[in-house]
Amino acid sequence: LLAQEFDLAPACLTIIDRLRSIHPERQVEVKIQPSMSIYGDASLLFLCMTNLIENAWKFTRSRESAEISVRVIHQENSDTVEVRDNGVGFDMRYSEVVWQPFKRVSIEQGFPGTGIGLAVVDRIARRHGGQVQVQAKVGQGANFSLILPRPR
Repeated sequence: LLAQEFDLAPACLTIIDRLRSIHPERQVEVKIQPSMSIYGDASLLFLCMTNLIENAWKFTRSRESAEISVRVIHQENSDTVEVRDNGVGFDMRYSEVVWQPFKRVSIEQGFPGTGIGLAVVDRIARRHGGQVQVQAKVGQGANFSLILPRPR
């Protein structure tokens, strides 16, 4: 790992700008915390954020007023990057399945994808000594939390 302290906000803005240029017809309210200083491998965490934000974008496409927010919560020993959306969500009974490569929950039918994105996020989180968690409700969206340890 090439771990260092860096601001995640510009990466998130880059991802959103790319999605807006690909899908100019989409009206998505995006809230990105202005400064999100975290510790980790910038290129791997960019890949994590790409997967999480693209999923939020994809699963809010049926919403008239889609919302995506990204923020960092600093704790004493860790930083939590939270990506929240108001998309289709899913049943929490499938919360362990979403991390497995090539597995997709049934609600994802009709949405493009390979089923590998969240497996990559999980692997990168564990490579950092962290973890990723999710809270979701069918029809109400999802909240993904990427929890990364802070250096001592």
